[in-house]
Amino acid sequence: MSLVSLDTLAIARKLQAAGFSDAQAEAMTGVLRDAREADLSTLVTKVDLSSEIALVRSDLKAEIGLLRSDLRTEIADTKYEILKWVLSAIGFQTVVVVGAIVALTKGLH
Repeated sequence: MSLVSLDTLAIARKLQAAGFSDAQAEAMTGVLRDAREADLSTLVTKVDLSSEIALVRSDLKAEIGLLRSDLRTEIADTKYEILKWVLSAIGFQTVVVVGAIVALTKGLH
């Protein structure tokens, strides 16, 4: 709370002099008093936002690191699977070609 008091009577009189009714002047004075006495300690400050942003950035960096690691693992697994299938296909083709050569050479004799 502020050390300087709010002269609500003077404010109400100024509002009445400006054309406000008694009820309007009292309502406006009450709003001003409530606003002045409001607890501002619960409002977010730039420091609060900065620290929260830093935490979010840190969390995001950690998540990105984990995702990169998972992605690298998945890529390595996929490379292994592709290599396995390619080598199996080459092996199968080699067996077929060798079998065909053997069959042709037997057929020629």
